Amino acid sequence: MGGCPSLYDDCVKATRDPATTRLHLVRHGLVEDRWLGRLYGDLDVSLSEFGRDQAREAARTLADVELAAVASSDLARAIFGAEAIAASRGLEVAALPGLREISRGDWAGQRIVDLRDQHPGALEAWNADPEHVRPPAGESISDLRARVLPALEALASASPGADVAIVAHGWVIRSTVGWTLGLPAEHVRRLHVPPASITTIDWPVGSLERCGLEIDTETAHRDRPYLVGANTDREAPAARGWYRAPNDPDHRVPG
Repeated sequence: MGGCPSLYDDCVKATRDPATTRLHLVRHGLVEDRWLGRLYGDLDVSLSEFGRDQAREAARTLADVELAAVASSDLARAIFGAEAIAASRGLEVAALPGLREISRGDWAGQRIVDLRDQHPGALEAWNADPEHVRPPAGESISDLRARVLPALEALASASPGADVAIVAHGWVIRSTVGWTLGLPAEHVRRLHVPPASITTIDWPVGSLERCGLEIDTETAHRDRPYLVGANTDREAPAARGWYRAPNDPDHRVPG
């Protein structure tokens, strides 16, 4: 689907179901330049000044949404954005380790070009089967999903029928959307989730118990939470929309 230009457009308003919790999944802003082109994963890297501006802009986008809670991963780049959202509401940010970015293990901090030179084929093997392949001491998509989905279910259960803002990371959001849509893990990495984008999902309480952690296309649109819309800080390139082609030159999202 294409991204909604605003969270308040009819494409979002028309699908509201009061029996669900509406989760606004916000990706943190752009990190410092020295981390671009590197795999950093769950390292606690800092936002750039531009990334902090992006986080503030995402908070302004959500300014008119009545929120019951604000949560984030416990990494500083996510907490900054969550605090920007919570500041005007008098809410405390719940910083949850379960929402951390995917662990890159021994690859963390390495430049992608160096990893490819030193370990030929390793990154390609992960890209081909991210559901099961792990970097040394790192996580697969299934590992990530096993901790992220229960954290989201707990947040949804704590605020049934309300809106919750959650600031997290690219792979956290991709894995959640992929599970919601029933996408195979090798396609999850193609989801377009740029820094400071907002992805909105309606989450029926008890979804995880009904559906389980595994990807299952048979129940994707019957029992799972459902994707409401996506609001990005820039338009998706023409002919690509929200879902990128495998050879897309812009598909160079570290993390």
